Formats: sequence, structure tokens, C-alpha cells
Amino acid sequence: MRALALVMAMSATALAAPPKPVSRAEREKIIAARQAALPPVDQTKVARCQTFLDAYNKDPAHGDDQVVQAARCFADAGALSAAMTAWRIVVKYQPTKPAAKAAMRELGGLYERAADFADAAQWDENYWGRYSSEPDAKQKLVRAACIRFQLGDALATRDVARLHADANTLCDSIHPIELPTP
Repeated sequence: MRALALVMAMSATALAAPPKPVSRAEREKIIAARQAALPPVDQTKVARCQTFLDAYNKDPAHGDDQVVQAARCFADAGALSAAMTAWRIVVKYQPTKPAAKAAMRELGGLYERAADFADAAQWDENYWGRYSSEPDAKQKLVRAACIRFQLGDALATRDVARLHADANTLCDSIHPIELPTP
């Protein structure tokens, strides 16, 4: 009985393979559907968010909190591009401050929401590279690897090696590049 279980486990492993890439046509369909499913940008909120960014621009040396508030506000308003820009400002100009960790954590998810999957994977990898001891860092790297597998990107194997994981099963339940659920 034990030998049969071992043979079954070995044959299941032999049949497993890394996730197949999503075809270009399917990926374009997914990107279009995900972008169409985004809620409209709330322009009233965006105007409020802009006041935070304006305050930062007037005094960048003392405007750390304002740019962070702007980034969060823009994301809440659905202005993903503006939120990404504000978070990238935090990463670039406040790299040693606690807000940089939040910025790097948020950027992967924002790019994924915007269906910019390659950049989403890159930011998730950046987060893992800088904050690998954080509790959510491993999950960010798993997500990056699964995105890269779905893109057909060879860098997925690098991420799998960093995780010391099995490429054949890592993405069994994680498929970031898929049609949005209605």
C-alpha cells in the first residue's frame, strides 16, 4: 500500500508542469476586460487628492505625509496612474522612510489592477528584494513568479529558485492574469 502511494505521488509529480503562458491574444482580451471593468475615476475625490500633491510640490523637503496621502487618495478615487506616480515619488525620494515600504507593497497591486502585469511582477519582486523578512514578502514573490509564468517570462524560474519552491505546483491556485470576475 505504501509503495502504491509512493508510485502515485511520483507519477503525479511527473505529470505536473509549470503553468503554461497565456497566449498573446488571450492576454490582450484579459487586459481589455480588466481595464473595462475598472470603476470610473471619481473626479471629485481626485480634486481633493490633488491638494495633497500640491502641498507636497510646494515643499517637498517637508511634504512626506502629503505625497503618501495623495497616493492613497488617488488609489481610492480610482486614479491608478496618479496613485502609481505618487507612490513612485515616495520610493524615489523617501527610500529610507517607512512610507517606502508601503509604497513598494502597493505598487505591485496597483499595476496588477491596471493590467500592467510585467510591472506588477517587477514591483512585487522589488518589494521582496528589499523587505524579504516581512510576513507578506514571500506571497509577493509567489505572485510575481506566477505572473511571469503566465507571461512566458524566463525570470519566473529565478523567482522559483529564490522561493526554494516547486515550479510545477507553485501557481496551482494563483492565476493573476485572468478575466475579471463579474
